[in-house]
Amino acid sequence: YLSNYLNKKINYPTNYLTSCLSMKTDSYINKQIVKSLLITGLFTNSLTNYPTNSFAEETQVVSEQTKSTDNEIPVVPLFTKRSVDLTPYSDIARGFKLQRPFGYNEFDGVSGSYIKKFSSLVDYDENVIVGSTTTSADKKTVADFGSLDKIGEKLAKKRSATIKSSSAHLTDGLLYFVYEFEYPLDENIPRTGSKTNRPTKTIELYELVVNKNKLWSLQITSNDKLFPKHEEIFRNTLASFIPKL
Repeated sequence: YLSNYLNKKINYPTNYLTSCLSMKTDSYINKQIVKSLLITGLFTNSLTNYPTNSFAEETQVVSEQTKSTDNEIPVVPLFTKRSVDLTPYSDIARGFKLQRPFGYNEFDGVSGSYIKKFSSLVDYDENVIVGSTTTSADKKTVADFGSLDKIGEKLAKKRSATIKSSSAHLTDGLLYFVYEFEYPLDENIPRTGSKTNRPTKTIELYELVVNKNKLWSLQITSNDKLFPKHEEIFRNTLASFIPKL
């Protein structure tokens, strides 16, 4: 039934899917998929038919917070197309891969900050930063940390930023939350370019995904003058990131 739903062959009602969680089965993965689908607000009809227990209560709370109007999460293939603007990169030791912008400098991580950083040779504002932190065993997808909207609000508040867009998708069976933020640029940092047409805003693309008890983040920053020129490259880098080899 799960494969049929994900392949858009059958639309199952919420009370049917929630009842799957109480089945006597050793299919732990199936239960986790159902849980993730419910948490992210794919189903907006009532959960009152589900027996009252800790997970039902948890789901109802998150569903009230999410109030999503989306009917499904799109399945997006991993971006693997070769381009002169991108360079394939794999970190075998840490277990992730992506296509980084061509010609960027590579830096090893700083403890407690990030694990890998790629920086533009030309502009201080343009960076690609990979982060990872260990999660508890019960966090199987990014949705277990909260809804798309709630996580976005928390991240925006931390940055004093405006959320320009947010979305969720599935790639290779992993759930991704993706955001675009905009916030004031630090004008105290010296920058090259025209003195009469200076950038004033940071544009940040930010992606979250969970795999094997780790919460992964991919942060791509630019400014409001450069981003329109490089947006396609940055979004392709975002779409190429996956925390498994």
